[in-house]
Amino acid sequence: MQRLFFMNSAFVANQAKALAERLAKEANDDAARIRTAYERLYGRPATDEEVRLGMEFLGSNEKLWPQYAQVLLSAAEFSAVK
Repeated sequence: MQRLFFMNSAFVANQAKALAERLAKEANDDAARIRTAYERLYGRPATDEEVRLGMEFLGSNEKLWPQYAQVLLSAAEFSAVK
């Protein structure tokens, strides 16, 4: 149920958009943005597979970044306390 909230919440969508904008300012290309996002959100480096999947999803469409950021925010890894 919580995952559905994250995927459908206007608040989370706005935060994802803000995250995408911040990442665009911090990194020059999509691969670097993906790596930065993983460091910021999960406190660890992205694996090569995670970067590949992110790049595959994004293609060269800059407009998909907020949606990708929302998926990262919706992941169990982001909300789980270790």
